[in-house]
Amino acid sequence: MFKAYLGISLTAPILGVTVGGILLHKIGGYDGKHALKLATAEALLASLCATPIPYLNDGTGILVLLWFLFFFGGKLLFLLTEVAQYQLLQEL
Repeated sequence: MFKAYLGISLTAPILGVTVGGILLHKIGGYDGKHALKLATAEALLASLCATPIPYLNDGTGILVLLWFLFFFGGKLLFLLTEVAQYQLLQEL
């Protein structure tokens, strides 16, 4: 279980940030009108992955949902960081 969690903790956020950067670039960047909609969708997906985890007894199901939670969380972290930096630069 420890090795599985280690693998999840290393792979999912890194892939999430990478995919989030590519996807953000494809939709028009962090100043595009779709950036916050994408961030909202990512937050919803992360929440949907986190919600059933406490109710599961199956270790494999928990690990799969945890991987997707970290993946969507990594994408969300990248999106919101870029949007916040853009907004800060606009005000300066």
